[in-house]
Amino acid sequence: METEVPPGLPSLPITLSRFCGRERELEHLRRQLAASRLVTVIGTGGVGKTRVALEAVRSTVDDFPEGVWLVELARVEAAAVVDTAIAEGVRAPERRDATALDRAARRLGAGRQLLVLDNCEHVLVAARSAAEQLLSHCPGLVILATSREPLGADGERAWSLPPMAVPPSHMTDEHEVLATEAAKLFCDRAQLAAPGGGLRAGRAADVADICRRLEGLPLALELAAAWVPVLSLRQVLERLDDALAMHAPGRDHLGRHRTMRAAVDWSHQLLTEPQRMAFARFSVFTGGFMLESAEAVLDDAALEGSSTLEMIATLVARSLVTSDTSGDVARYRLLEPVRQYAADQLRSRPGDERDALSRMLRYLAALAEAAEGSILGGPDVPWLRRLDAELANIRSALAWGFENGDDTAARLATALPLYCFQRALFAEGLQWARLALPTTGHLRARALLMTGWLAGELGDAAVATEALRESNRLMTEGGWHADLVLVLWVQGLADYIRGDLDAMEATGEEAVALASEVGSPAHMMRALWVPATCANARGDLRRSLDLYGQAHAIAKQLDNYGWAQLLLSNCASTALAMEDTANGRRMLTEALQTAGRGDEMVDANLVEAAGALAVQEGQAIRGLR
Repeated sequence: METEVPPGLPSLPITLSRFCGRERELEHLRRQLAASRLVTVIGTGGVGKTRVALEAVRSTVDDFPEGVWLVELARVEAAAVVDTAIAEGVRAPERRDATALDRAARRLGAGRQLLVLDNCEHVLVAARSAAEQLLSHCPGLVILATSREPLGADGERAWSLPPMAVPPSHMTDEHEVLATEAAKLFCDRAQLAAPGGGLRAGRAADVADICRRLEGLPLALELAAAWVPVLSLRQVLERLDDALAMHAPGRDHLGRHRTMRAAVDWSHQLLTEPQRMAFARFSVFTGGFMLESAEAVLDDAALEGSSTLEMIATLVARSLVTSDTSGDVARYRLLEPVRQYAADQLRSRPGDERDALSRMLRYLAALAEAAEGSILGGPDVPWLRRLDAELANIRSALAWGFENGDDTAARLATALPLYCFQRALFAEGLQWARLALPTTGHLRARALLMTGWLAGELGDAAVATEALRESNRLMTEGGWHADLVLVLWVQGLADYIRGDLDAMEATGEEAVALASEVGSPAHMMRALWVPATCANARGDLRRSLDLYGQAHAIAKQLDNYGWAQLLLSNCASTALAMEDTANGRRMLTEALQTAGRGDEMVDANLVEAAGALAVQEGQAIRGLR
């Protein structure tokens, strides 16, 4: 039975800096959204398209009661992934018989909803096609896109976001100057960087000149404001004169783009050569990075005696890298316009670019291999979340690795089947597995396991059966018994789906015997699921409950949250089927008390079992709810 997904809630990113000005633009955009079904905010990079769009959305949330969704396309490297990104962004349920866009349309078809497609310019054709199809199938849907040029879709209303208002050249009154939009933004960001630094009375003329020279471009203003702690306003202005080839108002789109690059280039020119090299290499991380991943791409670099951490700190201070220290481990990223500039710098050094991408790929392969054991055994949740944070980088690294014939891509891909299963990345994972199939030996056996497993999840029984059979043969011949247990576990699942309980029983016996030989509790936990589920299907509930209980005890010992919850749910459902209400209630209570830390599908199973318990206890209405 397909589970309904709750309406989309406003999951917009929380911004810590103050939003300055733009009242007229916000009001205009709100009117556009009320009158049109496809509105595209266009403008040069760094003009503030995303920020203005999200501020407008925040003030119109109540107009879209069935859902407000944000899909950030800046991290999507290939047009072919746009539909998948949209389906994931709107939390569309997996369906074996539907494409990613069909699933998204099904999710967005109910009531009045708003979909924000952010940063479409590099996947323009795919974004246009997706928007047209969604709008034609979802009568209550409104799409707000941001791009450097119109999508070109039927019915699109494109609106060019202008730069922020700057002080006119004839304006001399200090209060009037500092009340203009651009001056407000510059002063606000400068005071965040250094409270009161350089922004004293009598300096309004310098602020006005800076704003005019930067043409009111928000990102350029923020980059300039970052230098207030170390340069006077006059020095900031003088460096703009020397380094920024700013263009007069009214230039075309390409001219404004060169202006934005000049703003980043100014900060770039103030870096030392090792800092420039680090800045360029960090551009390979499309999804941000941690200290250890930064070290992986810099460990061969001459940093002039600085550590990687010191290098990051310098770039953070220069506003070329942003930091998020709200979690247990700090994470860094380059704002997308800045990352694109850095990527251009890296591309100008092909050897360095290939080396940085290769190093990132090797780092992610090692990370995924380290995570695999814990996701299989435990503790699983921290490693699942760690890979979640790296998913954009993983996608980018795999695309580059497979395209450039780097065998490390197959290493990375074949370390991800458990992760893909836990995160329901069935179609994408299957694509990675198939790209890894041309390898040999153990990697090919693992690629076949991943192919069979994920093809089975997508309902392709023929492909799944053949791939698993060949993987079983290679694993057996190679003596890779630990992985063979996983092959048998997945084959047991396939037997169950086909309804071949005799085959499932034989597979389960083989899996348990082999897991005992391997001596791994994690593998035994997975193997026991096969005979436990087979016994359940045959009606031998007591044996099923005993086997599920053994597997659950192992999961708890390993701190494998996902499997502990799943197996406890299996135990509870079996106990309820045996009309052992007391034990069923106890197990469900234990599981529900710790729900919400891992797999949503497992949590849904727990709620379903709780409903069955309520019905069994004569509370039909409560059970139905």
